[in-house]
This record gives sequence, structure tokens and C-alpha cells, in this order.
Amino acid sequence: MAVLYRGPHVVVTDDVIEVLGAGGSRYALEHLGFISVFRETDGPGRWHLMAEYRGEPETLFSSSDQREFAKVCRGLQRALRRRDDKAAV
Repeated sequence: MAVLYRGPHVVVTDDVIEVLGAGGSRYALEHLGFISVFRETDGPGRWHLMAEYRGEPETLFSSSDQREFAKVCRGLQRALRRRDDKAAV
């Protein structure tokens, strides 16, 4: 299992995205679909990474730190490419 992003709040591997800390969650990439980014226009500009997980809408990760959020998204993109490459073989 390769770690594609490790930060203070989230870890992205080629198998899962795991939100750390109290109330953290773990999402298997094989069950993710319809991934999107949402930014609140009012307030401090909080960012949300949303997806369908096992058929249900979920907020996978949220942050008001745009730089951290972008790193998480890049890690997830790399992980999803790896997932798709494995499925194509």
C-alpha cells in the first residue's frame, strides 16, 4: 500500500482515504464515485471534498486551508488513477 499524501488531518493511500482525529473516517477507494469539490461562498471559504460512498452521499474531507485541501485532492487523484490502472489490467 503506497502512501500518496500524508498530512496532519488526512492520509491518502492507493486503497483508502482516511480522515484522522476524533470522529475520523476511512473510505475504501473502490467504493467511491461521483467525486466533487464544493466551496462555500460565504464564511471563511471552507472547502469540502464530497463523493458518493457505497451509494450514499458523504463529505470525505473539509478544510478552510486551501493549500492543504489542494494537496489532499492531488493525492486522491493519483490514488484514483492507480485504482483505474489496476482495474484495466
